[in-house]
Amino acid sequence: MLSASSSHFLPPFFLRRTAPRRPLLLQGDEPRLGIFVYRILALRLLDPAESGSSCLIVCGDNVFRSDIIVQESRNAATDPRKTLSRIRISRAVTIHQFHTLVASRLEEEIGAFRTSLILLSGILPLFSDGAISERESLALLLSIMTKLREIALRRNIACILPVDRREAVNDARSRRLISLLESSSESGSIVDPPPVGQSAPRRSPGKLFGDQEP
Repeated sequence: MLSASSSHFLPPFFLRRTAPRRPLLLQGDEPRLGIFVYRILALRLLDPAESGSSCLIVCGDNVFRSDIIVQESRNAATDPRKTLSRIRISRAVTIHQFHTLVASRLEEEIGAFRTSLILLSGILPLFSDGAISERESLALLLSIMTKLREIALRRNIACILPVDRREAVNDARSRRLISLLESSSESGSIVDPPPVGQSAPRRSPGKLFGDQEP
């Protein structure tokens, strides 16, 4: 079971073992935001009640905090390799790849593995890319959120979307993207997570499901 020191920062759905009926948008500042989100991921995998489950990551920012997963596994006297093996990652470098992974391939991956948590990272910087029209970016993001709402409701799987709000301070397009995310999700602000050990360098994830075709 989770200790009190490990569990006080977790979203309520985690402690109730039920998923929100809509995606959960977590808003905060890096690096605290990343520590918070990846500790949720680690503790979900290390919960004895979730033995054998997997967590899926659709990564739009080329960042995977393996150091936090490893630290939490060691704290729980669990082989970090076993914990990491239950994380399925796919990287997207364009909004079209990101959309395809969520809208067309995520359900297949959920069906192949007992999934208890979905993490979509790097949404804001990816979808605010000026090379893509804002209209197209908003339309694809709305389609993604519609799909995630269906998954959260029908499959009772938690979908977490972290957003660093500082990225939108001086960018009107990013603020409109956040507004769309807020209207399509449950929204919460993070709190200070418990401290972790010294972080290792961030690693870029490889492609483990889907492919890189748009």
